Amino acid sequence: VPKLIREQVPLERRFKRCLDLGCGTGLAGVEFRESCDYLEGVDISLQMVKKTRARRREVTEEGNSDKDDTPCRRRKIYDKAAQGDLVHHLRKQPDNSFDLIISADTVMYLFDLELLFKEAKRVLSVEGLFVFSTESATEDEVEEGAIGIVERETERFAFTRKYVVDMATQNGFHLESVVNVRTRNESDYVIRGDIFVFVRTDA
Repeated sequence: VPKLIREQVPLERRFKRCLDLGCGTGLAGVEFRESCDYLEGVDISLQMVKKTRARRREVTEEGNSDKDDTPCRRRKIYDKAAQGDLVHHLRKQPDNSFDLIISADTVMYLFDLELLFKEAKRVLSVEGLFVFSTESATEDEVEEGAIGIVERETERFAFTRKYVVDMATQNGFHLESVVNVRTRNESDYVIRGDIFVFVRTDA
């Protein structure tokens, strides 16, 4: 999924500050590191954070990934990796302090996305990107009177595309793109999800 998320963001765009929500062992950071001047991650699991802090990349004296025989040094993937709740970590960030927020295989563990979008909008600068994956649900799966959220037997939450887009729009985001992809295999089942790219508006 981290690679699939990276494919949705223009390769030529460079970001000053990126925040990885639910960084896990740092797989998304590996994909985005070369496009970010500063990369910060947060995860609820301390063990995951320790693995993230241990990740290294090889860089040349010029600071680029080493692709030849030029002498290189090993540097951390993440400039900072913290342990904690995602929304709580967002609340501690200053307004307009990041221009990219990413989240791979994490949003499906959250029930209510309203607080996530509210804090993400505050933390992002205008025209900043919020890019994340979900597990997708169809409208037919949603119980009568529900709001677009389906709880799976895995204790993860799946969201209809309409619910996510409506929630984002209500909290100051514009939908740039969305694609449906295979996110994982479980037993004999293929789990599909959406990858959203939202742009923070100036509203």
